[in-house]
Amino acid sequence: MKILVITIYFCILFNLSFSQSDGNPHKWDRKRRCDNDDYDPPCGLCEGYGGIPWSDKNEDIKLTVCTPIAEPKDVDNSTIADPYLPDIFTNEGFYEILIGMKTNPLCIGSFPGPDSLGDHCYATQEGVFYYDWTNFQLRIDYNV
Repeated sequence: MKILVITIYFCILFNLSFSQSDGNPHKWDRKRRCDNDDYDPPCGLCEGYGGIPWSDKNEDIKLTVCTPIAEPKDVDNSTIADPYLPDIFTNEGFYEILIGMKTNPLCIGSFPGPDSLGDHCYATQEGVFYYDWTNFQLRIDYNV
C-alpha cells in the first residue's frame, strides 16, 4: 500500500512539473492555444485547435477550421471504429512547423522547449515518413 501511495504521489508531481503552466506569455487566444492548464473555464470543443503559425504574435497564424458535431458525452462509443494503419506504409504528404526556442538570431539548431516563454523560431518542414511497425522502424526524410 505504501508503494502505491508513493507511486501515485510521484505521478501527480511528475504531471504537474511537466505540464505547460506558463501563464500564456504571448496572450494567444483560445483558438490558437487551450491546454487545459490555467484555463477557466476549462477548454471546450473547438478551442486550442491551432493552425499554421509564423510568429509569436497571436494574429500570425492561419487557423484551421473546427466545427463541433457532438459533445463526448453524446457519442455512442460503439459506433466509433478502431483506428487502422497497415504495418508498413509511406506518408508522402508530411508537413509540419517546428516551433523551437530562439537561442540565436538565425534560429540555427532551434529545438522545442518545455513552455512558451521567450521568443520562438518557426521552421517549416516537409518530407516523407516511412513506417515499418513490423521492425519498429520509422524514417523521416525532411526538406527544411
